[in-house]
Amino acid sequence: MDLDIQAIDNILFLDTSLPYFSASFRRNGKIHSIRESLDSSHSIGLEGRLNRFLADADTSLDDIENLVYNMGPGSFTGLRIGAAFLSGLSASTNAVLYGVDLYSVVMSNLLGEDDAVYIRNSKKREFYMLTREMADFQLISLQKLTDDPAFRDRTIMYEGTFSYPELPLTPVAIHPKMFFTDGVIIKKVEKGRIIFYYINDPDIRK
Repeated sequence: MDLDIQAIDNILFLDTSLPYFSASFRRNGKIHSIRESLDSSHSIGLEGRLNRFLADADTSLDDIENLVYNMGPGSFTGLRIGAAFLSGLSASTNAVLYGVDLYSVVMSNLLGEDDAVYIRNSKKREFYMLTREMADFQLISLQKLTDDPAFRDRTIMYEGTFSYPELPLTPVAIHPKMFFTDGVIIKKVEKGRIIFYYINDPDIRK
């Protein structure tokens, strides 16, 4: 289904594309979000983590009317777990199910700088890459990012779980709250040569 996410309330978003428990819930215009590192697969304890997160917002999975999952790109196994879990929840509770692509989120929130290149882990030494000029994500190797002069003077914003000393990486996180808020949420703080992008909200820790 087409999704105007700003027009929908009582909505839960779940992102299982990277090894984080990453979810947001919005009701009556108020957003509750969480992003925590995982030590295990998304398939282990996902329902319990969601229940605890929603309990903090005084609600439960049975109260959710709309569900959103991240369609990718990202880990195939992780994306499949999120889509399957919310599909089952939708069937059992009659909540409306939507999918949203990461491309639109990155374009509206992260690529505000003309020279920015956003990359996130795909597999060993390979990345999903997006720039303002692209119509969708492309795969790129670590070697090409390192050797290609076209990337040497650009700001590389990186989301993932591993560091690559070969690249001047800028740490950045796709926080789930980004799926519910328009572009102004991203702030930039420079510390030496490192640029940190974060959401200007006191309950979020980088």
